[in-house]
Amino acid sequence: MMLKKTWMLLLIIILGLASCSNDAEMQDDKPKKFSKAEEKNKIVAKVELPANQQISANENAAKNNQEKIETKTGPGDGTEESQSNIKDNDVESKEKTNTTVKETKERGNKSSIPTIDLFLPNANSESRDKPVTHIVMHFTSNAAISPKNPYDVQEIHKTFIDYGVSAHYLIGRDGQIYQMVPEERVAYHAGKGHLEQFPQYKDHLNHYSIGIEVMAIGTKEEMGAMMEDSFYDSIPKSYIGYTEAQYQAIRHLIDDIVTRNPGIKKSRNHIIGHDEYAPERKTDPGSLFDWSKIGI
Repeated sequence: MMLKKTWMLLLIIILGLASCSNDAEMQDDKPKKFSKAEEKNKIVAKVELPANQQISANENAAKNNQEKIETKTGPGDGTEESQSNIKDNDVESKEKTNTTVKETKERGNKSSIPTIDLFLPNANSESRDKPVTHIVMHFTSNAAISPKNPYDVQEIHKTFIDYGVSAHYLIGRDGQIYQMVPEERVAYHAGKGHLEQFPQYKDHLNHYSIGIEVMAIGTKEEMGAMMEDSFYDSIPKSYIGYTEAQYQAIRHLIDDIVTRNPGIKKSRNHIIGHDEYAPERKTDPGSLFDWSKIGI
């Protein structure tokens, strides 16, 4: 009996030791498993950014994606913004076109060669209802008031306004062409006179013609009705007569006018001087004007 109890005690001790050993192994496994997970977390922590940097990175990524989308789609891609831009451009283009059409209607058949707009008030002209068949050449200056500075374009322009007269074009000493009246309007440049080959135009040549004023001064005799001899003598010699630049400009302008007005023949019967229409009272463009230099 005693022996039986001893064996049972030994068996309990052995079983207890085995149980402790298994628990120890399980405890060793848990730290190992936790250690691996912890190690894994440490690796992940190395590649993850702080919160503020993550936001910045996300914003940059979003910006890059947006740039890629915009680059891919481009203007006119059908998006709401691009459609709005297209509409705005269309409206702007139509407005410019309408403005151009309006200006063309108001200013009439404008020269296709370079000119500077120097339009006179409408009171200095009237609507045209007759075909254009003639060009009338004139000279003009402000020599009677300012012999040392007779070609101030603004002063000459003001003189036209003050006297209620006009011409379609004005040509400066350097060949610059100014447009003062649209060709579709009648300018007041020729006044009373007559042409033998066109008796029906008596005192009405304005209605059938385009007037070209050239900044120039004729001979002393031709200018006698406009100024005293002493004034004329004080004018610098280089201001007398016409310049080569003016002849070149006149030639180009006449070619352009004739092209747009087929009723004008490029001949001396249709392109004339003011002194030919009104010889009793006018001397321009005068004897210093060389008609051959404008190809007529």
